[in-house]
Amino acid sequence: MIQYSMMKRKFHAVGHGAFYTEHLVCDGQESNIVYDCGCFETAKTGFSPSCFKLKINNAIDKEFAPGTEITALFISHFHTDHINGVEHLLERCKVKKIFIPKLSLSILVESIISYNELDKDSKPTLIDSLVQSQGENIGDIPVIQVETDEIKGGAEEQNYNTEDIETIISYSSGSRIALNNVWFYIPYFYKSNKDTQLIAALKNIIKLGKDIYGTAESVKNYVSINGVGNIKNIYEKVYGTKHNCYSMTVLSMPAFCAGKCSKNCLKANDINPRFCTSSCLYMGDYDAGVTDQMTGLKSYYENLKLWNYIGVIQVPHHGSENNYNDELYTPSRLCVISAGENDVYKHPDESVLEKLQNRGSIPLLVTDNDKTEQVFKINMCTDFR
Repeated sequence: MIQYSMMKRKFHAVGHGAFYTEHLVCDGQESNIVYDCGCFETAKTGFSPSCFKLKINNAIDKEFAPGTEITALFISHFHTDHINGVEHLLERCKVKKIFIPKLSLSILVESIISYNELDKDSKPTLIDSLVQSQGENIGDIPVIQVETDEIKGGAEEQNYNTEDIETIISYSSGSRIALNNVWFYIPYFYKSNKDTQLIAALKNIIKLGKDIYGTAESVKNYVSINGVGNIKNIYEKVYGTKHNCYSMTVLSMPAFCAGKCSKNCLKANDINPRFCTSSCLYMGDYDAGVTDQMTGLKSYYENLKLWNYIGVIQVPHHGSENNYNDELYTPSRLCVISAGENDVYKHPDESVLEKLQNRGSIPLLVTDNDKTEQVFKINMCTDFR
């Protein structure tokens, strides 16, 4: 049996934020995937946060008609520039399943701290929903928490097919979420070695029992009682002032990549023989600059024998120098960076752009200018005979 499929991948022009979509058509069946959905343009002073929220909402409306079915929404982490469009997405579309990094006290509290600094009208409600449901749902949509232990070579893999996605209740290491048996999504979440130390310090102050959601009061109330400043100081003692240690990555790739999608590889030159646009690693704000996190990420996908198939990388944390690692970038990778045109954080960092070019990778900057939107179309014909 010959199966025809087409994948359209978009990196939407929302500036300093993250809104990435994939649309798969396979023998007449359609599936939509979303990785992160947010926008936070601190770059443009004089605009209120509600204006930035309107920008992501408009991008959602442009991409999806009302009632569009979203097979899966992957949320890398809970910073506003990655999620403040999710509420509108859930109202406009029918989302079947949401995947998030495994919740811990440290993730919940860190997210609440970041919300505390936002304008009241721009604060997302995801954390409220997750605390109330004890991490089981957002509204009436089931949530899957991804906890990825390091897998060993030859680990048994399990594929969750599209028709089974509503019945998934947990995600185990090495499992692949398969769309129509032609496309895979493989999440990875790294639990920092410092997390145990941080949780112990937090529990000394917050006085929670084994239940990270608290008993009579929510985590938000505990944070309020103990003071955001005090808890923020604990984070800085463990991680320093610049940490992004909770992002869940997702690898998107064809089920039959080796030799099956060669027509989608762009011939460049003798030094850079090809750029494959089929397989993409979405990274959120993953802290690849930390050695153990980079080692964990690479080892995970290497053990699945997939690392060398990655052709497109969403550069973590908008091109911050703190999240850079040489091992991510090779002469055969396209590197998409989402950042504001006049970013006060100076993203992407000039040193990162220079290093990418020196490595032979190709940086592609996506700003809030619609002309910078990046779209990749992958056509495939798979013969199962």
